[in-house]
Amino acid sequence: MAFLILAGIQIAVLLFFMWAERRWPHKQRPQHRGFNRTWATVLAFAWIWAQVLLYTWSVWSTDQPMLANHWVAEGFVYYLLYSCVNYWAHRLKHAWHPAWHYLHYMHHSPTHMESRVAFYRHPVEMIANSLVLLLTGKLIFNVSPEAIALALTIEGCLETFHHSNIRLQKRIRPLGYLIQIPEQHLLHHKRGLHAQNYSPLTLWDTLFGTVAFPEQDVQELGFKDKGRAWPYLWFKQ
Repeated sequence: MAFLILAGIQIAVLLFFMWAERRWPHKQRPQHRGFNRTWATVLAFAWIWAQVLLYTWSVWSTDQPMLANHWVAEGFVYYLLYSCVNYWAHRLKHAWHPAWHYLHYMHHSPTHMESRVAFYRHPVEMIANSLVLLLTGKLIFNVSPEAIALALTIEGCLETFHHSNIRLQKRIRPLGYLIQIPEQHLLHHKRGLHAQNYSPLTLWDTLFGTVAFPEQDVQELGFKDKGRAWPYLWFKQ
């Protein structure tokens, strides 16, 4: 039941921001040809892979979890720890060329921004991310499957928010000192930059000197290419 509730929350958040992008749009940018088809393909893989992970975790998990019988508290504590590890994993994807090319490049390829881009990732990157979960969640912190699912839901909701194509009112923008906001993540996806603002929690970027706020609107995103989405699945640009 917990997994269904968390999946429902993630879907509801995605649908809300897809609606909000129509209600309060920031800026319309050109979209790759075939983006919708490619997004549907990777989303289908993500769903299948998530079921495999949850089943494997539930079978493998025989020890007492970090916070037994308190998976909600466990999930929030684990997410804070995981977000720090994932911050450095994200930086590695940008700094080490093989990780950038074979894992993360596709995520940065869209020339537009919207909430769906949060889940627009190469299947190889999804598998690599699950290995980070395996290392931190089971081997180091020994958390329950429910806590893992909650942490992923928190991550997914925050990612959906800062990838969304919405314009925030100025009075809301100080939220960027706590969690990353859309304007900050546009800078992360800026053509020719692709750096800074690595974590949904601004805490880690602040501590490690990578937090940034754009001084003006970011104009171009992604890369100079032929305007097609599908080749990125085959590592072709």
